[in-house]
Amino acid sequence: MIGIALTVAFEVKVSTVSAETVNWSLMSTQTGEPAQDEPCADTECDREVLVKFYESTGGENWTDNTNWLTDRPLREWYGLGVLDGRVLDIVLSNNNLTGEIPKEIGRLSEAYAIYLGGNSISGSVPAELGKLEKLERLSLYANELSGSIPSELGELTNLVELSLSENNLSGPLPPRLGDLSSLVSFNIVNNNLSGEIPASFINLTLTVFYWSGNPDLCLPRTEAFKTWIAGIEQYAGG
Repeated sequence: MIGIALTVAFEVKVSTVSAETVNWSLMSTQTGEPAQDEPCADTECDREVLVKFYESTGGENWTDNTNWLTDRPLREWYGLGVLDGRVLDIVLSNNNLTGEIPKEIGRLSEAYAIYLGGNSISGSVPAELGKLEKLERLSLYANELSGSIPSELGELTNLVELSLSENNLSGPLPPRLGDLSSLVSFNIVNNNLSGEIPASFINLTLTVFYWSGNPDLCLPRTEAFKTWIAGIEQYAGG
């Protein structure tokens, strides 16, 4: 009888612990930290993303990293444009950035301009950039980026300027780039892109389009595409 009583008491204790564990897990899911891929909603989240960006791109060796990783307001960190504590633009061109662009950059929900040209950034163009709904200008020229252009960039319907020239990007151009309804300037000069420029590009209202320096990239041989190219103010390819 004593053995049975002890067994029952032990089972009840285990059941109670298990129930508490389940309840704690549910509480953590409901009230815990936001998922790491969710858009930032405040200054502290922006700051966390910027710390990751600094660490991933060799911030300690930047030409100018004034106030980065300090407790100074973000508006005093070199190269940032900030309004009401939120990051609006990142201007770090020609600043000796190395390493890779972290995927977390796609959480900077208020960003409208990112200028990182003239550095030595390697790796791929993060698909997560396509989450920046307010982004108007993205300049990554003259780096060491490789791989394909992510089709997710086609989701940036407010994008006006896209510069990916002078990298090591390869593969075909994603047809979804034809969805960039606000795009005016597109530069992909001197990469290793290949295939036919997507027919969807005739939906773009470009005034500047440079695609030269990609020997394996060609134009569709349709009259509609020829007419579209002829209507662009500044273009160079072949």
